[in-house]
Amino acid sequence: MISKKSKISRKFENSSQIKAVLFDMDGVLLDSFEAWCRLFNATLMHFGKKEITRQQFREGAWARGSKVASKNFFDGMAVKKIVEFYCEHFNDYKKYVRKMKDVDIVLKKLKEKGLKLAIISNGFHKLVRIILKMGRLEDYFDIVVGTDDVKNAKPAPDMLLYACKKLGIKPEEAVMIGDTKYDVEAGRNAGCLAVGFKTDGDKRIESLKGLLKIIWRRT
Repeated sequence: MISKKSKISRKFENSSQIKAVLFDMDGVLLDSFEAWCRLFNATLMHFGKKEITRQQFREGAWARGSKVASKNFFDGMAVKKIVEFYCEHFNDYKKYVRKMKDVDIVLKKLKEKGLKLAIISNGFHKLVRIILKMGRLEDYFDIVVGTDDVKNAKPAPDMLLYACKKLGIKPEEAVMIGDTKYDVEAGRNAGCLAVGFKTDGDKRIESLKGLLKIIWRRT
């Protein structure tokens, strides 16, 4: 559990104006755990590996990025091969992908407010765009950043800093929202306000609409 507020989050209480919202994708905008778990096991079997349990997937691969998955479960296999299989076969599991409640409402309101929106995902850029398109969400976002766009995946700040630079804002003018400790740590490491979706962060929300209350106070 992450409970200690970052120094930058305390600055937000009275100062910084929010100009952008940086979203993790899986588990925040889209409920895709089942699709990923099934695809991951299909990928393991394709490359001659043994299937793993849902718990093993959640603890060792979910939200961790393909580089970590390669090291932990594929004996260091080239990440490119793993990602190519993902891209070719994710569509086979699209029936298991569902939008989270209130996604379109919240994204529309943020856009109407004039905020810039970005996707910050530990998935590879090409695959992230495939999944966004599948969920009919791609048009909301000004920029999509995947793990292959930078040197280090979350919880490193690389993707967030890259997005902020591209959007022309300072990190303290952005909110990072995610459902894992890696998202929260990445937000804090970058100097953004880290909002946890059903997990602890500088702020915690239980629904996406809760994000609007945080944003409206700072715009």
